[in-house]
Amino acid sequence: MDLQPGTRLASGRYTVEQLLGAGGMAIVYRVVRTEDGARFALKVLNSPSPSQQGRLIREGRAQATLQHPNIVGVVEVLKVGGLPALLMEFVDGPSLERVIPRVRLTLDQVDAL
Repeated sequence: MDLQPGTRLASGRYTVEQLLGAGGMAIVYRVVRTEDGARFALKVLNSPSPSQQGRLIREGRAQATLQHPNIVGVVEVLKVGGLPALLMEFVDGPSLERVIPRVRLTLDQVDAL
């Protein structure tokens, strides 16, 4: 799935701003809610496997029930191009991939990330 900036999703409720990253199972984009300009992260599964699709949907539903300052919340479970996607809180800042190789973090610093 390759979503370009400006792509509108979920009946026009969200617009893709940029690609944030990609991993083995999913691609993550920053999207903006058209209604009020709020930003979110959109995690889109990149596998057609029914078992992985079910797993992502279960992950999203479980994560949506959790509320904790150290857990990124899931706002909504969507379908994007026929694939499941999680609309999540957007946390602005560097990725752990960038921070960890440069700086040795204490446990307190890791907990604060």
